[in-house]
Amino acid sequence: MRNFAEVTGPSAWTGAKARGDKDWVVRLTDDHVRELQRLNDNLKNTAATSLGEHDLPALRAIMKRAHSDLTKGRGFVLIKGFPVDKFNMEEIERLYLGFGRLLGTPISQNSYGDPLTHVRDEGKKYQTTTDLKGARGYRSNEALLFHTDLGDVVGLLCIQKAIEGGRSSISSSMTVFNEAIRHHPEYIPVYFNGFPLLNLEEGGDQKEYRIPVYSEQDGIISCAIRRNTIETAKLNGVKFTDLELKALSFLDETAARDDIRFDMDLEPGDIQLINNYITLHSRTHFTDGDTPQLKRDLIRLWLQLPDGRAYLRRFGTIYDGIPKTLSRSH
Repeated sequence: MRNFAEVTGPSAWTGAKARGDKDWVVRLTDDHVRELQRLNDNLKNTAATSLGEHDLPALRAIMKRAHSDLTKGRGFVLIKGFPVDKFNMEEIERLYLGFGRLLGTPISQNSYGDPLTHVRDEGKKYQTTTDLKGARGYRSNEALLFHTDLGDVVGLLCIQKAIEGGRSSISSSMTVFNEAIRHHPEYIPVYFNGFPLLNLEEGGDQKEYRIPVYSEQDGIISCAIRRNTIETAKLNGVKFTDLELKALSFLDETAARDDIRFDMDLEPGDIQLINNYITLHSRTHFTDGDTPQLKRDLIRLWLQLPDGRAYLRRFGTIYDGIPKTLSRSH
């Protein structure tokens, strides 16, 4: 394998740099809220799937900026002020899905084809058992290692924060790549070959597959790591080489370094948007309160951008509904 140059530009950021800036924060104004209220009224009375007929200049401007920041900037945005206190859950879900469609096309998140999922504790434990049928990390309160999701962009809308824990952390996968080049170039071929993955999702078939962690296309480096499914493979007896295990540990430890990662405490109404191909994300263990009103709840959305990267479109995917979306020409 040839030698790779380090990634340069805003996508190779560090936590120290992000903490010193605030240009990644966007706040919704009264104009945005009025448009959401008008959109809610319209969507209640129509089954239309297109937002083209809706007059939403302020919301479209927010998403135009978000698109630029996600694809040409650092690869993450925090939108504050989504009015979760003004709508019921059905309305929030419908509006959040519509808001996301101003940026891209929602895709399925599980074997049932759901375009939205709630990230909350449903009592699942995926790190302590080999009986992992249906044990997705978003259905537990356990800490999650740094990973990427499917699709070009993942969005998290905070409805309720935990009474303790649940901190959201992100890291630049491009910075992690650069650290590997500098200190452990022997790991680069391992990342390009990828790790064994095992999917044992409830409602879906067991699937074993391998995709690269890092890949190059058109001179651009992209990252994808299905961290939970790697752990599932390890717990269910899939063999890893010593070099693979060392490379995996280096990635985990580097992404979590204090000087590299950036922590966010998401508040109700916050929407975190990240570019999956250049940004890793994780969360800490969390504890809920005793009542439904005190239980951590985030709504997750996966989006394909109309001009998104072609990376991974040549690999098989694991959920019904995604292959059709991924087959678009770009």
